[in-house]
Amino acid sequence: MKKILNKNDGVTPKVLFLDVDGPLINTPIFYLDRQCSLQRTQVNTQALAYCKRLLELTKAKLVMNTTHNNFDVEGRSVKDDLVRWGMPVEYFHDDWKTNYPNTRRSSAVVNWLADHGDPDWVAFDDDNFTSDPRLVWIDFDLGVDKAAFNKALKHFGHREDNFFVL
Repeated sequence: MKKILNKNDGVTPKVLFLDVDGPLINTPIFYLDRQCSLQRTQVNTQALAYCKRLLELTKAKLVMNTTHNNFDVEGRSVKDDLVRWGMPVEYFHDDWKTNYPNTRRSSAVVNWLADHGDPDWVAFDDDNFTSDPRLVWIDFDLGVDKAAFNKALKHFGHREDNFFVL
């Protein structure tokens, strides 16, 4: 695998590919609001907190790999809604979304990586779209949890973190 260095800090760039339905909007959220995915009215705040903590600790950048890439809700993109829910805008990569769903999910990741020097990456997704161990499969019923968070940390070379969200 080709690695490039960030000219600013000599560290290999890192990316978190994030799906929305399953990792951030999971079964309990759908019980609260059957339209939550289409309207992006609800999010699993625990899952979001684990994603934010991962990005904070690893200095990875967020890239959305979700069907939400292609639709705006009342003029808001999925990035806008994540910022509204508390994701710092500076955590997003400048090129913050893949071309999924216009291509297969795995192809969208491969294409995005090829366009960006093939940085190190982890994906949080409830779709088992690749056998690559950097995919952290997320249970649609649970969303991103402490186990997924620590698995991604380990991949990025960090030890487990005691961060806990209620």
